[in-house]
Amino acid sequence: MERRHLTYYRELARCTDPELRGLGQVAAIARFETEYGNLRTALRRAVDACDEDEALVLVHSLLWYWQMRDLRTDALHWAPGRRGPRPRPVRAARRPCRPPCTSCARPPRRRSPRNSAGRPGAGCGWSN
Repeated sequence: MERRHLTYYRELARCTDPELRGLGQVAAIARFETEYGNLRTALRRAVDACDEDEALVLVHSLLWYWQMRDLRTDALHWAPGRRGPRPRPVRAARRPCRPPCTSCARPPRRRSPRNSAGRPGAGCGWSN
């Protein structure tokens, strides 16, 4: 049941968010205000379940609403850097990587175009 609640309100937020920037802005704000408690519950469940994808979609969908309604405390509270798992540090390579071979790293030599007389540049529209 909790998963269906999360999915429903994620989709509600995701589909309503673009309306905040268009002609349906007043209706979108009213919908967010009406469902705000449920949206926060869905966000809390996503964070508690360590479901980063769901939480990020909800946060991203609510950002514009938070900006418009001056809900900075909610935005800071739910920001991805404040909660959730931290990124894992990058491990050192087990063995050092070999540099690419020099023949692969050098650009190919370009041949200059030649005309029928064998002179460079003539015949291709270049003037000498």
